[in-house]
Amino acid sequence: MKRVFSNPLVALIAGLCLRLYFVLKFPASSGDTVLYEQIATNWLKHHIYGMDVGGAIIPVDLRMPGYRRFSPSSTLSRVTPGPTHASG
Repeated sequence: MKRVFSNPLVALIAGLCLRLYFVLKFPASSGDTVLYEQIATNWLKHHIYGMDVGGAIIPVDLRMPGYRRFSPSSTLSRVTPGPTHASG
C-alpha cells in the first residue's frame, strides 16, 4: 500500500492549501496593526523608530529589538516607490 504523503512535495502543497483555507476563511486582524505599520513606515522613510504625533515623529519603544528588524522588512514589500522625504 502506497503512503499518501511519501513525497515531500505533496505534503508541502497540502500544508499550503490548508494554510490558505484558514487565512481566507477566518481572516484575523489585531487592532494594533495600523500602529506597527506606521512605526515601520516612519523607520523606513525617516530612519526614526517612532510614531507621528501632532505632525512630528516621536521616537517610541514598544517592542523588543528583534521585532524592529521584522517590521520594516515586512512593510518594505508593500511600500510603493516614491519620494523618501516629506515636503514641507
